[in-house]
Amino acid sequence: MRSALIIGKSNTDGDLFESFGFRGIQLSSDDDMHAEDLVDLVPVIRGVANSNAQVSVRQNGFTIYQTFVAPGKFIINDLVPISSNSDFEVVIKEADGSTQSFIVPYTSSPLLQRVGNLKYALTAGRFNSIGDHHHNPEFMQSTLAWGFSPTITLYGGAQHSTKYTAGAVGASYNLGRLGTLSTNITVAKSHLYDGSHHIGQSLHLLYSNSVNASGTTFQLSGNRYSMNGFYTLGESALKEMKGWHHNLDLADEYGSAINGFADSSYNLHNIKKSKIKATISQNVGELGSLYISAIRQTYWNTSGMSDSLQVGFNGSVSRANYSLSYRYNKEHHDVKQNRESEQSIYLSVSMPIFERHHQNTIYANYNVGRSHNSDISHQIGLTGTALKAGNLSWDISKSYGRGQNSHSDFSLNYLGEYGSRYMGYSHGGNYRQINYGAEGSIILLGNKITFDQPISEDSTLLAAPNYFNEMGQLGIKEDISGNNSRPYTSVNRETHNRFKSLRKNNAIGFNNNSAYLMSNKEAVMQTSFQGEIGRRVLMRLTYNKHPVPYGAMVKTSGRSSIVGDNGEVYLLGMDDEGTIKVQWENNECWASYILPAKDNNQFMQRITAVCK
Repeated sequence: MRSALIIGKSNTDGDLFESFGFRGIQLSSDDDMHAEDLVDLVPVIRGVANSNAQVSVRQNGFTIYQTFVAPGKFIINDLVPISSNSDFEVVIKEADGSTQSFIVPYTSSPLLQRVGNLKYALTAGRFNSIGDHHHNPEFMQSTLAWGFSPTITLYGGAQHSTKYTAGAVGASYNLGRLGTLSTNITVAKSHLYDGSHHIGQSLHLLYSNSVNASGTTFQLSGNRYSMNGFYTLGESALKEMKGWHHNLDLADEYGSAINGFADSSYNLHNIKKSKIKATISQNVGELGSLYISAIRQTYWNTSGMSDSLQVGFNGSVSRANYSLSYRYNKEHHDVKQNRESEQSIYLSVSMPIFERHHQNTIYANYNVGRSHNSDISHQIGLTGTALKAGNLSWDISKSYGRGQNSHSDFSLNYLGEYGSRYMGYSHGGNYRQINYGAEGSIILLGNKITFDQPISEDSTLLAAPNYFNEMGQLGIKEDISGNNSRPYTSVNRETHNRFKSLRKNNAIGFNNNSAYLMSNKEAVMQTSFQGEIGRRVLMRLTYNKHPVPYGAMVKTSGRSSIVGDNGEVYLLGMDDEGTIKVQWENNECWASYILPAKDNNQFMQRITAVCK
């Protein structure tokens, strides 16, 4: 079935219906169980080669696919993209060295599926809201998406609870260079808190595109609602006809959410007419990147509307990074009449002032902001890392501003071998606060216990006795039982695990320092590496003044190796002196050896021994 079963608390996806939390059971198709080249809807690449040619496909400057083709037409239909909104560049290199190239546009959408691919989700349980704003009714929901053709995906779904029923159908279109377009219509029958009944419709459009040449990513979504009143499952479950979605302890003097947006309040008496949202992300070359997001909500029975605007710019000057953001918000939900609009602006600057070996760095930080009530706040601070491995991070800051008490903050976070520890201290005008804690994992395997970093939903337990350390992973080291865990492996994907010796005198050796393992979701997988304590030796064996024959067996302390060319054999875990046994056909002999003094800079010792 290639599906995932969830029992307990989780969230529905928001591809078709509004996403919400639930307590219950869900059975859904799992993309992680499909081959990567079958998950995303990727265009088929067709071309013509004039000779035995090499075909390369690049995305964002990286080669993601390469193959050789015979003269004539060729088709590539198993690409695995590294970005969902970047075109493919196809380069054909002919046998004579000449090249030709062309661009294949690519923009993806969560609802788009490959031809014949079926994506579904079946959910049943009880609505699980945050806070105490909903009745939390029992419900059932189903969604389905099917790849009808290379460019069209059909989808639909249904919802039902005691006071709500809805059905939706729609389609997504891959428009190639023009981007992607999704459209659907939803019909809902609602019974609200005040006893009113409504049957309404919602028409939804979503368009997205990415233009590589200009570095622009654009998305536009719009909803048009009927006059009869269209409501979602979450709105039908609200206990009041109007109010605020947030908790009251996070509200300002007007009852508005602190730093909130237009969607933070609601009034079900105001029948929605339309909602439009546009987002633009623009790369401005070396200067940085610009982000704009705007939302407008209108209503049938009132002239008021809700507006929200966010504008941000991130960039750098020399080694200093900065971020500038502006936010505008105006609500018209009759919660507070004639309410003024809210505006705020923030600037953040960070610059390195000390750096050593790229592991110990200190940054100076400055933040300044002005909120909608005209208060200006400032924060200055230093952040950095310490210790040889850079695994101790620290932060110290001072905040002050007009109309608010100043406060100071300090924190430490240590990423150790068997978990992480943190400590923080805050001091203000009328309070002092200390917080501290630790986090990690305890894994019980047979008669051994492993203390390690917090594990993810897909981790690998690596058993490697004799002090091995995983390559390239900060804070991951084996414990006294010879185990450690590697977090964040790829679910249902083959993962490459590697180790290296921590001992400077090369006193540990192993025949294989890597292994491939298929990890499962929500499970800790195990793989083992057998290490040998001792020295590495490349020994040349002679017998009757001639090299020991190829293929002869060498035995040392319960271990065995095979002689290669010229009588040479590679041995691990060797003592400084000893005797080895050599066998071939009907012959056998013994060779005694004494190794030279240890040299920590020498990976392997070469010696010659005579077999008698």
